[in-house]
Amino acid sequence: MRFRDGFWFSREILQREHAELETLRLQLYPNSMGGAVHAVATAWQIVDVVHRVRDLAEGMPGVNKKAGSCTRAFLDATAIAERFRHYVQHLRGEVSKTEVNRFPVWGSLSWVSASDDRTLHTTFLGVMRPGIEFHAGVFDAQGNRWVSRVSLSIGHVHFNVDPIVGETTAFCDHMLSVIDELQPGLPCLGVLEPFSTRFEIVDGDYLEAKRALPRALPREMVEAFEKRAATAGTTPGELLDEEMEVWRAAGTPRGDVPQSVHTACAELPPGTSTLVRMAYHAVAWSLRADADAAQSEAAGPTSDGDH
Repeated sequence: MRFRDGFWFSREILQREHAELETLRLQLYPNSMGGAVHAVATAWQIVDVVHRVRDLAEGMPGVNKKAGSCTRAFLDATAIAERFRHYVQHLRGEVSKTEVNRFPVWGSLSWVSASDDRTLHTTFLGVMRPGIEFHAGVFDAQGNRWVSRVSLSIGHVHFNVDPIVGETTAFCDHMLSVIDELQPGLPCLGVLEPFSTRFEIVDGDYLEAKRALPRALPREMVEAFEKRAATAGTTPGELLDEEMEVWRAAGTPRGDVPQSVHTACAELPPGTSTLVRMAYHAVAWSLRADADAAQSEAAGPTSDGDH
């Protein structure tokens, strides 16, 4: 069953990324940096997925991998993926070599023009340094067409996306059929069974925090928070829940929390809930923001002086 999940999800990812790459191709211009980055990243993602499917094919028990078999045909047709995957997996060593590769670090990307299928654009990410070499996609003179609408090249080697994706998705379909025949009655694929978790600060949590961290905040800060809750017509726990939402949305700016809070939290005994720690950080940040706002209001508008 686990191999079935592996083939199915790999196929879904591959089809999604291939469709995404085709959408990018239709919108891509040679000088479009954002589009090029997205397209190159998507092409490398496809390389990785093909590599994963090859791993599944070689590890699948009870499947004929000898010459002439469907599995061997697939492995032979997609062998180029291993070279690309090995290159990017060992990128640190590649860029550190004494004899520098003459091709761009992330390879070059070629794509057929959306407006003219006889025109092929090629670009790469990085600086055009002296001696750099990059290669365009491959043209099939016999078929009078480009081998692939999008291709990725490192050195003189090409990863032709369209035919390789075609081989890989067809193989995944084949293996899923084989597994269904060997293990009939397996659960349907493609049905999500999500679960969700939500937490909120209630009054009990607020009181727990108040007891657990007596030194974390000055008493006047806690009293000010409770007073603000009463003024708002709510409880401290409910107000704290709202403040934590604001605190998280603001990126939990740790630098705005008094050092006394960090110190007290660091000294908490094992087992103290994360909720308690977050609660006091949220209170501290909220009250510090109130104090800053009040100070700014008291100071009044600034002026550059008379000219």
